[in-house]
Amino acid sequence: MLHFRLALNRFAHIGGFVAYTLVILAVLRCALVIYFSERLALNLFSGILLQGARFDLITLAYLCTPVLLLSAAVPNRHWPRVRDAISLYYRSVFVVLVGMEAVGFGFLLEYDHRPDALLWEYLNYPHEVLPMLWGGFKLQMLLAVALIALAYWLARQEFRREQSPSEQASTAWRLIAVLPCLLVLFIAARSSFGHRPANISSAIFSSNRLANEIALNSTYTAAYALYARKNDAALALVPAMPLDDAIQTISPTLSNTAWTGSGSETPTLRRITPKEPRERPLNVVIVLEESLGARFVGALGGEPLTPRLDALADHGLWL
Repeated sequence: MLHFRLALNRFAHIGGFVAYTLVILAVLRCALVIYFSERLALNLFSGILLQGARFDLITLAYLCTPVLLLSAAVPNRHWPRVRDAISLYYRSVFVVLVGMEAVGFGFLLEYDHRPDALLWEYLNYPHEVLPMLWGGFKLQMLLAVALIALAYWLARQEFRREQSPSEQASTAWRLIAVLPCLLVLFIAARSSFGHRPANISSAIFSSNRLANEIALNSTYTAAYALYARKNDAALALVPAMPLDDAIQTISPTLSNTAWTGSGSETPTLRRITPKEPRERPLNVVIVLEESLGARFVGALGGEPLTPRLDALADHGLWL
């Protein structure tokens, strides 16, 4: 048993990191609950905190599994240098987790949900997104920077390399001791004894959507969205349908409108005749173009790729 306990000592730093990080994430979630308290019933608080701890633990289990395996495999003579690298890893992960919670606060304010695929879309257009954020969310950005700086300071204070004990277990005993620890992390990461592991839908414990979103973890939702993008890559492998077949497929849904049909230069163009025409026609035309960056619009200083919109620039209101 002495050798087994010595082997477990090699993994003690993981428990300390998980416990400390869970407390900090719980504090940040409590701050969100307080901020949005007007939209949350009092009986939702316990569910938010319990589900929140669950998803924080899921996230930490995934992040700590590589550290556990590394700690078990590294020979005793190399452990001090590896322990330095693990301390740096803990600091980096802690700062990222706290920073993502700051990002999550901004998403909750703007969209009422945690970071999702939209976060990764934003990262593709930093020249458009950063000025927009600075123009409309200066205070939130400054608070996020301050929170990240505080997280960095806390990480430096908490996750220092501890002195290795003079007596350490052999590699064989560490490989034996790592098995129950690995099982614990597996159960925590799966967070379910059903046929499927927990996922974002598992956080739905209330009819209040905001409460369900606060219960999630921003790092988890962002990583989940990135993982789900593999489905987009799979869709790219699906062969395209011939245009004439596509037009014939959608034609039944256009039968009650005036549309040009296949063989035309604009086969999907349709005109809808109102059932009750106005005596005085409206003279306002709204052109709504979603997700069109300014760098693609010539009238906004970008590339001249929208000549028709550019022609309307002097005759309309731009938003």
